[in-house]
Amino acid sequence: AFITHDIDNLRSGWKAPAKAALKQGNLLRFGQQLWQHLTRPDAWDNLETIAATVAEYGARSTFFILPEHQLGADGTPNADYPITPALQQRLLQLQQQGCEIGLHGSIGTAIDAQHLGRELMILPPCLGLRFHYLRWDPRRTPALLEAFVETELRFDSSLGFAEHFGFRHSYCRPFY
Repeated sequence: AFITHDIDNLRSGWKAPAKAALKQGNLLRFGQQLWQHLTRPDAWDNLETIAATVAEYGARSTFFILPEHQLGADGTPNADYPITPALQQRLLQLQQQGCEIGLHGSIGTAIDAQHLGRELMILPPCLGLRFHYLRWDPRRTPALLEAFVETELRFDSSLGFAEHFGFRHSYCRPFY
């Protein structure tokens, strides 16, 4: 099995309960959620727990990490977290424990080789790629990826479509 996790958000687990509390007019509960956000790690910032849980089943995780936290050029959100030295250290530790770190290419990287190359340099060495929101342009992306196949990347797992279920080209195999 290829157990993968697209890490879009690490810092937003508190937002839904806080928003619900505000809608209900429960300012105390909202304040508690805000205080918890400011003083404790976010519930979604649990990469090590995920890796350990998957390892209990005899498998290993592949984490696809989004290097950009600014909005894409079209206004689509990327990550809600920056790549800090502390996060880079955690990713290296996950690799040492047998997990794989892959690039979750930000909005625009499927059609911009320079942008993709910059993102690859931000993360620890990674072999795999999955574009954010599975954005993959059939006319441009394959040629773009050819430049990275020999040096950085070994596979692209952007096999599906963001708009509907199913696989590109009607089969579930990585594009090497």
